[in-house]
Amino acid sequence: MLDRVLMLLASNSVLSCSGECGDVEGSGFKRLYGLAPVSKYFVTNEDGVSFCPLVSLIQDKVFLDSWSKLKNAIREGGIPFNRFHGTHAFEYPGLDARFNKLFNRGMYNHTTIVMKNILVSYEGFTHLQRLVDVGGGLGVTLNLITSKYPYIKGVNFDLPHVLEHAPPYPVTPPSITCKKEAPQNDGDTGMVSAAGTPMLKSVRILMQGERQSFGKAKMTIPGIEGSSSIYRRS
Repeated sequence: MLDRVLMLLASNSVLSCSGECGDVEGSGFKRLYGLAPVSKYFVTNEDGVSFCPLVSLIQDKVFLDSWSKLKNAIREGGIPFNRFHGTHAFEYPGLDARFNKLFNRGMYNHTTIVMKNILVSYEGFTHLQRLVDVGGGLGVTLNLITSKYPYIKGVNFDLPHVLEHAPPYPVTPPSITCKKEAPQNDGDTGMVSAAGTPMLKSVRILMQGERQSFGKAKMTIPGIEGSSSIYRRS
C-alpha cells in the first residue's frame, strides 16, 4: 500500500523515482524514491516551517464534516460550514481550542513561506508609514514586513481568540509603543498588548465586513486615517 502511495506521488512529480536491480538477472528489483523540487515545501525549512500544517488543517475533520451540508447549502442557501457547525469558520476556533491551535499553526506556517517569497521581489511597502492588516492572525505578515521596513508602524486586527495567542514582536525602533485602551461601548473592540514591550499593536475586532472593520479601526486608534490596509477575503 505504501509503495502505491509513493508511486502516485512520483507520478505527480511530488517525489522522484528510480529503479535499482538486485543482480544481473534483474531479481531483487526495487524502487528508490527521493524528494522532488516541490517536496521542499513539505519539509521543515530554515525558518522551521512547511506546508504540512496547512495540509493537516485542510484535511481536519472540522472542515471535512462541512461537505455533508454542501447539497443543502446549494439548494437552500447558506454556507456548508455554518450549517454544520452553527457558526462562521472564523468564529468556530474560539469554541474549539484544539482546532484553534491547528488553525493558527497552519496559517503561521503558510504565511511565513508565502510572505518571505513576496518580500524578495515586491517593493510596494517602501513608501508606507503605517500598515493595517485586517484579519492578520498571529501577526506574522506584519512582523515580516516591519522587519524589512522597520520605519513602518503595523496594526494587526483580528478576533479576540486569535490575538490571545499572538506573540509580541519586539522591533527596533518600536513600531508602536504599547498601551492598553478601554473597550468601546459596543464591546467589539479593544486594545490588547503586553505592557511596556515594543511590539506591533494588536486590536481585537469582530469582523462583519472589511469596510466595517476598518471603520472601527479608525474609531479605535487615533491617527489611523490614511493608513494602507491588507484585506483578507474569506
